[in-house]
Amino acid sequence: MNDANIEVYWRPGCPDCMYLRRGLSKLGIETLEHNIWADPSAREYVRKVASGNETVPTVAIGDTNLINPTVEDVIEVIRRSYPDLLTNGSDSTPDNDGRRAIFQWTVIVILVSLSFYVEKLGFTAYSWGVDVVNILFWVSFRTFRSRKGDKCDASS
Repeated sequence: MNDANIEVYWRPGCPDCMYLRRGLSKLGIETLEHNIWADPSAREYVRKVASGNETVPTVAIGDTNLINPTVEDVIEVIRRSYPDLLTNGSDSTPDNDGRRAIFQWTVIVILVSLSFYVEKLGFTAYSWGVDVVNILFWVSFRTFRSRKGDKCDASS
């Protein structure tokens, strides 16, 4: 093992932080975690590397800093610069993306079908309610697929 560590700077309530921490944990990648709301030195470090902002998650791997990375971004840096940090020999990324997408599309198809069926029976008010739920699932699916460009910024 070399002297580089994987340090994850996070804050409570940040969904991107939760996603990253859970993904790295599932892959068996050991990290040192720093809650920027509980540790003033961690907060200052994030501000230093994130142009004065408290953008989390921020990941430090050796001399490399990643601002709001995905699990795949972290794996790529580890593979390229510090391959011995992959303790379990993992050469993969989380596989829950495909399963979640299939699940969400299945729910959307079921809701659309239910909406047409309920409307055909003459219950237009219920059909409208099902349409709203369908739209919410569609929005969550789009958000999930485009999360790479989102940021969790707690600038003060």
